[in-house]
Amino acid sequence: MKITEITLTNFRNYTSRKFEFQAEGCLITGRNGVGKTNLLEAICYPAFGKSVRQFPDADLINHDATEFMLNSKYQDKGKTFTFQIICSKNQKIIRLNKNPLNRISELYDYLKIVYFSSEDIWLINGTRQKRRSFFDQAITQSSILYSNVLREYYRILEQRNSILKDVKFASQLKQWNQQFISKAIELVEYRNKYLVRFKEIAETILNEITDSLESVDIIYDASNNIKYEQEWLEQYLQKIEDQEFENKRTLVGPHLDEYEFLINSYSVKRYSSQGQRRSLSIALRFAQIAMIKETLHTNPIIIFDDALSELDKVRVDKIMKLLTDEHQILIASPNIENYRDFQFPVIELEKGNDDEVK
Repeated sequence: MKITEITLTNFRNYTSRKFEFQAEGCLITGRNGVGKTNLLEAICYPAFGKSVRQFPDADLINHDATEFMLNSKYQDKGKTFTFQIICSKNQKIIRLNKNPLNRISELYDYLKIVYFSSEDIWLINGTRQKRRSFFDQAITQSSILYSNVLREYYRILEQRNSILKDVKFASQLKQWNQQFISKAIELVEYRNKYLVRFKEIAETILNEITDSLESVDIIYDASNNIKYEQEWLEQYLQKIEDQEFENKRTLVGPHLDEYEFLINSYSVKRYSSQGQRRSLSIALRFAQIAMIKETLHTNPIIIFDDALSELDKVRVDKIMKLLTDEHQILIASPNIENYRDFQFPVIELEKGNDDEVK
């Protein structure tokens, strides 16, 4: 899978700019603030239908404009895919090969991009929501069926929460409980199945980049220690019904669950060094790549947004050797000296003129 070109119109700091890419990838360089991350964010947008950095669409529009437009072209297994995305504060239109898409989730069928960021350390240090989002995205990239289950779960959750906001609708809760339980169990089954292979790969990669022999475990931790079993959940939801009406929301379920990372049986978040956390966060991304390759037999585009800047050249070399020539690799950094040996084409952003398409 490769990106061949992208044209940006009023996206972030780009008023009008075109970029072309070689099959092997490129090094994107320039001072901080010239738009390296913005370019990578634009490249990722057609893969997810939103900002890979979790910004609202309105924040992506150039300050002097009312909408942005992306036109990009990708190739995979001899096929060419063109995407056009037009987004204002009130509307978003996504076209694939000139045909409008009905659902954003359809994008996961076409583009596979794995985005390494210096902020990936927050997969370890941050909230449980960060970890859930990471795994939800990773699993969806390997299984569009998971995306459908996830979307249906949140639709049911939204309806259930609406009922819990007003006790006069209590009689409707039982029927929604059955749908909620069924979809929650299905969702968690997907998550646990994915973890079995994922953590094996993450452990192997971590040991390769750190020259160590450490055991890695990832535990799926259900909120409130609930059991994802039909009868057990039926009884539990009945038990906490008054409490949920009082709080006006669903108090248990996959939307609240946690992933806990362990190295040598110790909590990474509580006991590991910053270096161990950084290395593990990189290993998680590589495991995400491997899962896409194993399940779909395709090589995702790999993006490094200054993600290796805190590592020495020896560690960078080890990490890059994990990648094959089949991947297109895009690397953004203000200092590209650590990457000179890879002999990628270089895009120097400050040499362009954003007033014209280049």
